[in-house]
Amino acid sequence: MDALSHTLIIVILFLTAGGTPSLLPFAIIGAVIVDADIVFRIVSDRSPQLYMFTHGGFAHSIVGSVVLSGLATIGILLAYLAGIIPALALTIPLALSFFVILAGALIHLGIDVLAYPGIPLGYPLSDRKITVGIFPGPSILLFITTGSSFVSWVFGRVTTPFALGFATVSIFLYLGFRTVAFLGIRARHPRGRRVPLPNPLQWIIIDEDEISFLVTRCSLIGRISTQERFEKYINTDSSETERFLALPDIRRLKFHSYITSAEKTRSEFIFSDPLREKGYFRYPPDFLRSVIPIIHGPDLIRG
Repeated sequence: MDALSHTLIIVILFLTAGGTPSLLPFAIIGAVIVDADIVFRIVSDRSPQLYMFTHGGFAHSIVGSVVLSGLATIGILLAYLAGIIPALALTIPLALSFFVILAGALIHLGIDVLAYPGIPLGYPLSDRKITVGIFPGPSILLFITTGSSFVSWVFGRVTTPFALGFATVSIFLYLGFRTVAFLGIRARHPRGRRVPLPNPLQWIIIDEDEISFLVTRCSLIGRISTQERFEKYINTDSSETERFLALPDIRRLKFHSYITSAEKTRSEFIFSDPLREKGYFRYPPDFLRSVIPIIHGPDLIRG
């Protein structure tokens, strides 16, 4: 979900709960600071060892939220000491501001858990992404809806109550419809992973066994439109490829992928996500495959 929608949800929840107005800016900071990891990739993309420092990585874990909230609180303190933030603007204790920022960040994580492909809540214990899978991560429809409300408010076209009311209705209608669609597709396809597409009526179902993935594109109001099978291993097997799974390149690939397959040629091993390569999904857009050359001799593999 985009930062604007996260902010609006925080504002809506805050106003509904009757929160103290002086705390709201800190809750908003928490709601948006998690997505600061968008800029991390400037560094992390250059090194596979840093693959968790990308959007949807470390910052989207519970530990990462605590760290970012602490850094934000320190930043507020330094800005106050430097005179950038006037004393009248900082009317609550720093310890309280930290917990309010953290609350906003954790609410952000709770919302993102609803989206596919999920977030690594348990990192650094595990980099496995956790998701309920109700809606796709980036929602263009929701961004346009909430964004138009925000722009109209900025330019004075609508009042603040109207803008917030419109955004509230839009967000809850979106989440409600997506939840109903999720329950409907789960009833029709109880097995496999159900991956939502931007079109709320269309889904990808991923079933797997020991040797292959069966990928089905289906609709809530129609029949199965396409079905395709992808082999997990081509000219190789799990015992031969298992030694590569700890390599940073492969760990980064798996973190960004929906499924992964391995193929062995005469000169290299090719690990890839065939679903993203074939255009089933556009997000995440990077790191679609990793190639490990085969070196004949004492060092059989270079990777």
